[in-house]
Amino acid sequence: MRQITEKNIEKNEKYNLIIKKAGFEAFLPFQKKLIEAFPGNKYIVAETKEGCGKTLGIALSVIENTDPSSPGLKSIVIASSHENAEKISILFKKLSQRKATTLRAIAANPDRNIKKDSRLLGKQPDIFISTADSIIDQIRSNNISLDSIQSCILEDSDVDDFHSFEKDIEFIFSKLTGTRSSSKKQFFMVFTKEKEHNYSFYQFFKKPITIDCTETGEEKNMDNSFIQNIVSKIKEAPDINSLAEVKKLIKKNVPFFTRGYFSAWLLIKYAEQNGYNIQASENEKEDKDFKTIFINVGKTKRLFAKDIAGIILSSKAAEESDLKRIKVFDSYSFIDVTTSKAEAILNTINGFTFKGKKLGADYAKKQQKSASAREK
Repeated sequence: MRQITEKNIEKNEKYNLIIKKAGFEAFLPFQKKLIEAFPGNKYIVAETKEGCGKTLGIALSVIENTDPSSPGLKSIVIASSHENAEKISILFKKLSQRKATTLRAIAANPDRNIKKDSRLLGKQPDIFISTADSIIDQIRSNNISLDSIQSCILEDSDVDDFHSFEKDIEFIFSKLTGTRSSSKKQFFMVFTKEKEHNYSFYQFFKKPITIDCTETGEEKNMDNSFIQNIVSKIKEAPDINSLAEVKKLIKKNVPFFTRGYFSAWLLIKYAEQNGYNIQASENEKEDKDFKTIFINVGKTKRLFAKDIAGIILSSKAAEESDLKRIKVFDSYSFIDVTTSKAEAILNTINGFTFKGKKLGADYAKKQQKSASAREK
């Protein structure tokens, strides 16, 4: 009994380290349910919702069910979009840099370049994070071996064509030896936005358990109304002079470019005290009125978010309200724009000469285009 207790204490310490290194104060109810489900269960299907903490849940699933000392590629994370793959990869990089895990993760290139991904795999990572089509490309090219895989995690949050997604996963699962032989134990985890999807690849699962993460009942989302309520309180404050004094104190002690983060930190603390979910925006709901545009240039070519916005706004192709979100990485960028203005924005960016280089742009590719990879 003493050994079991010590083991539990050790695990709790590991989990607490991960949550702190990830930058959060405490686990969300969804993540707690995952941790409780891990022992003894090799096949788990969890229904997720916005802001439940899915990204950290994916990281926990891999870390808990992967032995870092084993040779070869140990885990694959099948994301439903390149944006999600990059997001998961960034979290693993943060956890690795902060010594919360020794597992090394890489994300596939968003342009589905087989040679580039092959070079990344040549660096012998522990975890490969990619969309199903990119993984299939590597399997077909004999650039990846799934023989040593210990854990396979997938999520379907951005899937539109569920039939194609289902067939892609079936193909990948058929290459995992553990799905055909009980002698090799592998961990499989599905994060699904609708657990009613009775995927055909569930046939590979032996005695799966399901988690309904939408029934936590403990979370309140920190939405716009929450923030607007704070703004209203500021306007109605009886002693506005006291606020002015605090404002001076902040101005004196907090550098200009840090004040946004300073405000965000205070807002998070205030939200926690009032029982609100501080991760409400982690898996921000995809607005159907917006489309994502991929740009083939990023920070290495000195292209930044303000430059992308400037190109669009100066051309009058759209208003500032049409630009939802801009994400700039080293070699490429993404921008979410209003659907009605997407074509005009795409035409403006595509072929635009920026610092001597012509920009290339296209709509971000979705999972439903991946079926052709299996038909070669």
